[in-house]
Amino acid sequence: MDLIRRIQEQRHYRYGSPRVREELRKSCGKRVSLKKAARLMRKNGLNAKGRRKFIPTTNSRHGLPVCENILNREFHIAV
Repeated sequence: MDLIRRIQEQRHYRYGSPRVREELRKSCGKRVSLKKAARLMRKNGLNAKGRRKFIPTTNSRHGLPVCENILNREFHIAV
């Protein structure tokens, strides 16, 4: 359990049981089944942090006036 805690801390709690199991096998040489790793993590309250959901920060559908084109740039496509 100490090894699993150390792996979780090193990886900032981003690893779930499959990646913890793989890390145990590669770095420590310990063979643990996936279900056992998951059970130990669940029993000790070690969960992987999920990815953040995308939050749009721009609202294009507003009723405010659009700024005028001060630079008056005209782009032409060269064919």
